[in-house]
Amino acid sequence: MDEYANIQRYTLETGDIIAVSGGIGYGRMILRFTADTRMSMSEGELDFNYMMFQADTVIILDPPNLLATNNIWFRLDSAATGVVEILRC
Repeated sequence: MDEYANIQRYTLETGDIIAVSGGIGYGRMILRFTADTRMSMSEGELDFNYMMFQADTVIILDPPNLLATNNIWFRLDSAATGVVEILRC
C-alpha cells in the first residue's frame, strides 16, 4: 500500500452529515460507531438507501477496498450525539 495508516474521529450531533473518502492506497477500513448511524454512498440516499449500524458496532472491510475512490456519507439515526471512527490501513 502507498499510504501510512491513519485514524479519523468525527463527533456528530443531530442533523450533522459527514462525507469521508474511502481512501485510495488503503486496503482495509475499520469503522466504529458509538450511536446508531446511517451510511450511504451519497448524501441524498441517507433517507432511503442506506445501511444502519447499531451503537457499539465495529465493522472491518478487508481488501480489496472497493470504496477507495468513493465518498461514504454518515448521519446519526436517532441519537443526539455519536462518534464515527475510521481506521484506514
